Amino acid sequence: FHGNDTVTTAAFGSSISVTSGWLAVGAPGDSFDGYDVGLVYVYKTSSSSTTGYTLYKTLTPNSANTKGRVGGSVDITNGWLIAGDTTNGKLYSRVD
Repeated sequence: FHGNDTVTTAAFGSSISVTSGWLAVGAPGDSFDGYDVGLVYVYKTSSSSTTGYTLYKTLTPNSANTKGRVGGSVDITNGWLIAGDTTNGKLYSRVD
């Protein structure tokens, strides 16, 4: 199980949350637009996948020009995904 284009320094899987057919995986060392800001990979259950999940969406911070670590903590509850930034002490939330 891995994220798209993740590298060892991405820390993929350092935080996870599972609920009602959804899986969120934090990768606080992953990069976006050339900046190490962290990413959150969101998976949805799938009977056609060997792992039981397929990648639904990769969430990025609102601004890539910060040196954050989004995905250091993640939680899915009641239709909300909350991702913490362990470097800047910020919280990002998204709902789909």
